[in-house]
Amino acid sequence: MAILATLSAGAKSMNSLNMVFEDFEGIDLAPLGIPNLDAYGTEMDFSIEEWETGECIYTIHIDFDPSKRETEPGTPEFKGNCNPDGKQDDSSDGKAWHGHRRHWMRLPEHIQDATGLDHFSMEWLPCGRAPLGFRQARWDLVFYTVIPEYRTFMVCDTFKTASNLCQWNQTTHLGRRMFTIPRLVQDNRNIANLPLNFGPDPEFPEAVEYEGLHHYSPFLAPVNHSNWTLPTHTMTTYDSEAVSFRAMIPHTYYSDPRKAWVRSSEYQYYVYQTQMGLPSNWTTYYDRKTMSVKIMGNVLKSSRSICKKSPGTPGSSKPEIIFSKDLKADSDLHK
Repeated sequence: MAILATLSAGAKSMNSLNMVFEDFEGIDLAPLGIPNLDAYGTEMDFSIEEWETGECIYTIHIDFDPSKRETEPGTPEFKGNCNPDGKQDDSSDGKAWHGHRRHWMRLPEHIQDATGLDHFSMEWLPCGRAPLGFRQARWDLVFYTVIPEYRTFMVCDTFKTASNLCQWNQTTHLGRRMFTIPRLVQDNRNIANLPLNFGPDPEFPEAVEYEGLHHYSPFLAPVNHSNWTLPTHTMTTYDSEAVSFRAMIPHTYYSDPRKAWVRSSEYQYYVYQTQMGLPSNWTTYYDRKTMSVKIMGNVLKSSRSICKKSPGTPGSSKPEIIFSKDLKADSDLHK
């Protein structure tokens, strides 16, 4: 009788995790960082256009001031004040050099519907993060495909480092999902919804709480910090799903005072893509004052009715801006 009563109730499941998501208003999002981008003077606009090729392309344009970082760059290659042995004094903002400085905002509903991207995060990493030449000061601009509440359950047994790296042997089902990889059955060298040759570090796979397992191309990774001077991107997965696209901008890219401006672009193709709104290319431009980042990708089929036909060659005319706002408090995005 008790079992039948439980099944007939219907309003709530008996699984504790499901019960949380059926009413997740009270989920603590504090581990994800500061829920606004005010500190960086960030502005964003969003536009959609239909190219002559028939493609329906979205563009997310982000401007921010990189001089508003929380602290100065640390020593490259995890040396000096970036040595991860825990014996260093905290940086000027009072946090550990390898500690997290995440700021994030939900994307408006119409952007979510058009792209499949749910929220956006920015972080200044004064020491960078492994592997190889990525161990230097950089900016991370991250688009997540899952809701923030879901990320709070992306936890693991950690090595107790400042960056919350996951141990390789996990004792919980949530922790084991960090290392569940969506490899293709017919070609297990490739991973679904990731670019060609992307994968976790073969010797020291790096998974981070609330972010997932990090993937990159070993053929494109810089050998040391002096080899990495142009922006590039990595991705993360969790429980066999691509959960983030991470645009990384090294401090060395724009810090040389002899440069009047710098520009970079990167295109990418995915292996067996099922998450169709993932960014396909992105560009950066810095004019000694503002860093401009443009992320582009294909609009999901369910939202292509809002495409605007633009004459001329692809990208030749200015697309209609359908969202433009100074990113403030989370509640402001839905006004």
